[in-house]
Amino acid sequence: MNYKEIQDNAIKEYRIKLDPNSSCWGRTHAHPKSRRICKWCQRNSLQSTFTLLHEIGHIEANDSTMRRAEQEYHATKWAMEKCEEYGIKVPSSIIKKYQDYIDIEVDRGRRRGGRGYGLLELKIFNIGDIVMLDGNRVEITASFIDEGTRWYAVEPIDFYVPTRFRTREVKAEQLEPI
Repeated sequence: MNYKEIQDNAIKEYRIKLDPNSSCWGRTHAHPKSRRICKWCQRNSLQSTFTLLHEIGHIEANDSTMRRAEQEYHATKWAMEKCEEYGIKVPSSIIKKYQDYIDIEVDRGRRRGGRGYGLLELKIFNIGDIVMLDGNRVEITASFIDEGTRWYAVEPIDFYVPTRFRTREVKAEQLEPI
């Protein structure tokens, strides 16, 4: 499937109405109640596909009690899971862009007196990435989702372990970027 086919499939599957010429806001955004996405233009690209899936994530993962940073986090996480289902590898540059925006929204919320944000960090890594686990460097060898939780298979780099314990499966929350 090419990107346009994936986009068309997602629009149909999630019953999305597109409004590319909307007079509201200047950038791509979603209206969860009406299942409408404004200002999005279809292009046969990964960025366009991820943007669409992110906006659909605002509709599908919407909870009116969430703060802005939480909405962004859950929409981005939803989009990444859908990309994985479609076999799309999301580059770290796109992940960083969305994580930076989440961080800005967390900072804005704290400046306005918000508390209890916790860690709204995507912690999505690619196979081959070197990350930290319990103070040791490990290499990610596989990634999968089981019952809504992201897991990684990792192998140690800095320390020796018996061969039968060499590969471990750990939750994303246990890993730290270097």
